[in-house]
Amino acid sequence: MTIALLTTALVTGVLGSAHCIGMCGPIALSLPVGPQLNRHVAIFLYNIGRAFTYAALGVIPGILGNSLHYAGWSQWISIGLGIALLLFVILGFGKKVETYTARLPLLKKVRAKIGVLFGKQSYNNLFYIGLLNGLLPCGLVYTALLLAIGTGSVLYAALFMFIFGLGTIPAMFVLSSFAHLIKSPLRARLNKLVPYMLALVAILLIIRGLNLGIPLLSPKVVPENGAVECCTRSH
Repeated sequence: MTIALLTTALVTGVLGSAHCIGMCGPIALSLPVGPQLNRHVAIFLYNIGRAFTYAALGVIPGILGNSLHYAGWSQWISIGLGIALLLFVILGFGKKVETYTARLPLLKKVRAKIGVLFGKQSYNNLFYIGLLNGLLPCGLVYTALLLAIGTGSVLYAALFMFIFGLGTIPAMFVLSSFAHLIKSPLRARLNKLVPYMLALVAILLIIRGLNLGIPLLSPKVVPENGAVECCTRSH
């Protein structure tokens, strides 16, 4: 995986953190952290649990991306994902997918299990809450899964999603430490910034796919020998 893709994963997580503060904030603020537990450790375990679940979910787009990569469509995948992400943002597909998946019976069971775990105070439970929370409907996660297709590998797609999850952690620590300053109206306003941030990521993906030879941003992709021979072979 290129540094550009790793950077895309981290940037998506960091820029999308406003969504985490707006939507996941209430869960993070109500985690069962008693006086016998360190709150910072608890927040870390909860969020690292989410990151591991995101990594597991990354296997699905990784399989698809692997097939497309071997077809030699890497650049077009990047451009296509950028355009798809723009449409995803403009048409509000993230919210629509959230609404649809929230009705799935499996996710109702996940919520019920999280409710049970909230009744117990332990570091293990906080990690498990994070694992399960990673399965809950989230337009931002669906966006990251879409982008993970561009990695072209199951392993790299999982790594992409894990780094994406890590990118959201700083915002969760800020929320935990300054909860008295980040009230509901502010969280709502931050959440409204997410579409603009994702649009920026989409534009960066399109630029990356244009093969402009710009280090890190749009590195020059040299065709493999097989592809060159295919195109230059005399008839």
